[in-house]
Amino acid sequence: MARSSSDHGICDVAVIGGGPAGSTCAYLLSQSGAEVSLWESNQTPSPRFHEIAAPAAQPFLRRLGLDPLVEQLATRCFGILRQWNGVTLQTHAFGTPAFILDRLAFDTLCRERARDVGVRWVNDCLKFAHRRAGEWRLCGQRSLGRSRLLIDASGRCSFISRRFGRTLATGEPTLAIGVSYATNGPANQMLRVERVATGWWYFVDRAGTTDAVWVVPRQALAGRRAQDMLGDALGTSHWANATRECRNTWSEPRVMDATPRAHVAAGDHWLAIGDAAAAYDPISSQGLTNSLSTAWFAARALQDYDEGNSSALDVYAAAVYLTWERTLSEQYEIYARP
Repeated sequence: MARSSSDHGICDVAVIGGGPAGSTCAYLLSQSGAEVSLWESNQTPSPRFHEIAAPAAQPFLRRLGLDPLVEQLATRCFGILRQWNGVTLQTHAFGTPAFILDRLAFDTLCRERARDVGVRWVNDCLKFAHRRAGEWRLCGQRSLGRSRLLIDASGRCSFISRRFGRTLATGEPTLAIGVSYATNGPANQMLRVERVATGWWYFVDRAGTTDAVWVVPRQALAGRRAQDMLGDALGTSHWANATRECRNTWSEPRVMDATPRAHVAAGDHWLAIGDAAAAYDPISSQGLTNSLSTAWFAARALQDYDEGNSSALDVYAAAVYLTWERTLSEQYEIYARP
């Protein structure tokens, strides 16, 4: 928890952002003996749509000791049903089942693990950071702090990497808008992805709740609010009958930036992880894999850097970008078909 004093003194590493990437990296660094502070303005995680922990995420869940806990928070997902404009239906079965995660519960678990190993929690929103006299000076709304190293886990706002780095590449500007609603009967244990004229839909079922998310290029909105177009967009989906029928149980629609974007992921005594380093759109199901994998490799890179490997941060940053570029290319090959 945050200290009562506004000055939090100096630590080895300050992590900006308490999502899965930030909490996990803080946990790993604290376990290795570093003194870590984590800056996060929200005391509890915000509600999120369910998220797929793809098979690629599972090695990191095991390394982090999270796999038995995730089993309690998740239902299994055995593959993807893909449909193109109501014509072509394809089934892609996972060799290893994925998990459909309750993100609120998972985010809370990651935060609790970080606190349990001694990560110092700063309940404040970082407003300014600059490097001076060999250390980072941090200023929030109510708090001050200093650190030798800085990790940007601020999500898509990329607070540090935008200020001290630059954007390397951006995919098509895209929004995701969705609703959650109550459903009856057994959950569909396949992720459903559908291409329609205006973009993409995906549907995720878990524990009596379905998330229906529309991923749409910004230009397709023609200046209209995405919320106002959601009802019309549902009429283009062949899988949305249940969504329309359950309209009286819809949650408030949520709108999110879904543009794929890659930033410089490291610089002078700082690096970025999760969406702050490389953001993916929801169709790729790479968000959680990206959070856990960058947290894992960033912690290793910082340890190597501290031990005298001057190229460790640059190697990490190059790997993050190459992974983003390859994933975007592979995704296009699958989902850009007519």
